[in-house]
Amino acid sequence: MAEGIPGLLRWAPSTSFKAGEKLAAPNGDIVTANIDFTTGATYSATNLTPSSQDTRLGGVEGGLAQTRKQVPDINGVAGGFLDPTGRLSELVIGTDGRVPDWALAAWNKRLGVKSAAFPLTGADSSTSLDTRTAVGARIPFKLPADAIAFRVHIHNNNNRYVFNYAGALSFDGLAFGPHDMGTTGTHTGKFLGTPTTIATGFTTSATGATEWVSPWVEADLAANKDYLLSYGYTCAAQNNASTVAGSWQSTNNTSWNAVEDVGAVLASHTPCDIWLELKVADSVRSVAFLTDSLGLGVSTRLPVYDSFPMQHARANGYLPLMYSHSGSTMDGWAAAPTSLRFTKWAAMAKPDALVWSLARNDIFASGADLATLRSRFAALYPIITGVTSTNVYLTTVLPSFDAAAPAEAVRQAWNNVLLDELPGNAVTAFDLGKAVESSTVGVLDSRYSAGPGNIHLNRQGDALCARTINQPLHR
Repeated sequence: MAEGIPGLLRWAPSTSFKAGEKLAAPNGDIVTANIDFTTGATYSATNLTPSSQDTRLGGVEGGLAQTRKQVPDINGVAGGFLDPTGRLSELVIGTDGRVPDWALAAWNKRLGVKSAAFPLTGADSSTSLDTRTAVGARIPFKLPADAIAFRVHIHNNNNRYVFNYAGALSFDGLAFGPHDMGTTGTHTGKFLGTPTTIATGFTTSATGATEWVSPWVEADLAANKDYLLSYGYTCAAQNNASTVAGSWQSTNNTSWNAVEDVGAVLASHTPCDIWLELKVADSVRSVAFLTDSLGLGVSTRLPVYDSFPMQHARANGYLPLMYSHSGSTMDGWAAAPTSLRFTKWAAMAKPDALVWSLARNDIFASGADLATLRSRFAALYPIITGVTSTNVYLTTVLPSFDAAAPAEAVRQAWNNVLLDELPGNAVTAFDLGKAVESSTVGVLDSRYSAGPGNIHLNRQGDALCARTINQPLHR
């Protein structure tokens, strides 16, 4: 019998059929036997009558008998079929040669798949620029959950300052593949074999106003497996966005599809804002993190990759959506409530929770007092929860090195507010500040500092922060 259609037989050589029996011909047509007969070695339409409604097996198996009537180019769609009532099938190809997003969305909904974002970079200050005219870069990433497909978003933009950089980037190519972790499990910046090409010969917006988005890559990306995303481009002498992300870089723009970019060196900043749009199971959770540079893992070996949100996400199997900008403050975030920093992931699945880990720069950089911190929190809360989640978790502010500084007293007072009052109807507060504090209150433990006098954490410090978030991030 034909698989998926009870009672329907498939044509086969030297097989007997009775008059009136329906069967599937080798080309997918459903036909009816005119008389009792036995088939020969090859298919023949003799003794068979086509169905009164010229259907294909694939259409019936999909639950919809499709007439074999080609749809002309109309409304940007070509290559589809009309069903018996004249409706356009979802098995269509757009005039651009791709399946339209609305068709993919309909299929994904039935398959239990959703679109989710996975950031590879984070915004830095306005003075963080890349002025090179030829670049080759390789960004490491490891997904916390399996994905069945992905596409790459590239934008010459600083999300923190909502600034687009003018001047097109001419990309030689974009590729991905497994990361060669060597014999000791250390990131090398080399591919494990020839990488897979995603796109070649494309150019970004001349004004920087829009993202470039790659075609969908139908490839299984396994959870907890190390990959590299590689690209190379040239441009005129101009300022380009430089974002926080550990990557291997060179001036060899043609090395994007080589196993190794000889001469590439590890850097803490990467050209362009880059993120992956993933197709994942509906059951995969997403958690947003509102943070500053401490949430990006600045000063670790691999910023973003080594950050505490990424480490916690990988350990717990959810996707981290990082609203994370170096140097950012609560009032800075609230200053542009309709900007790209809030809207860039609007089309993706909304996060299931929000971890609020922001206030350090308000206290130590801008000198906010306790009343100001309360006011800034209240102003930002409806904006950030509107695009993320009202299922909010808080973290305390990390210390610096001067226990006697006036700002340290404010930090301690604000941490008490977070722990005791749980503003914003938060579920709980995780005491990250206490976790990395030395035996002297108000002083960062040097074991977790990235270096003498450096307020940023090393990878061990980020790992400790990740472990301190010690309960499920859902109600």
